[in-house]
Amino acid sequence: MKTTDNLLELLSHADTEDALSDYIADPAVDSHFATFADYYTSLENVRNTDNSVLISNSNIERTYWYQIINKTRAPGRDKVIAMCIAASLSLGETQRALEISGTGPLYPRNRRDAIIIYSINNGMNLDKIQELLSEYGEKTID
Repeated sequence: MKTTDNLLELLSHADTEDALSDYIADPAVDSHFATFADYYTSLENVRNTDNSVLISNSNIERTYWYQIINKTRAPGRDKVIAMCIAASLSLGETQRALEISGTGPLYPRNRRDAIIIYSINNGMNLDKIQELLSEYGEKTID
């Protein structure tokens, strides 16, 4: 995933409208996703994973999961985190999903968030993350 600095560098060197068009077409450039569901369903890991697997891996009740995807319910922070973990999203993708959902990104100074960040960076599934949170006396992901 390209960093904001990488994108700024590319944009700084765009000196023609063709270069600007190429820049805008880059998937790393935010296309102003209106909702978490729009963003989530646009991600390659999500598109390439069967919904039943995502539902199972997220431990979210099937009907509730579909209400989130169909935009009839807005997910809370823990649901966004669980859905991102279920799709094996990167930390950057998870942070962006949390931003778009309006629930606030993971904060490394917060113990619980630090455990979740560590777990995402190390490719842990939701069950392992729940164990780790419990082990450190932190609230599990609801």
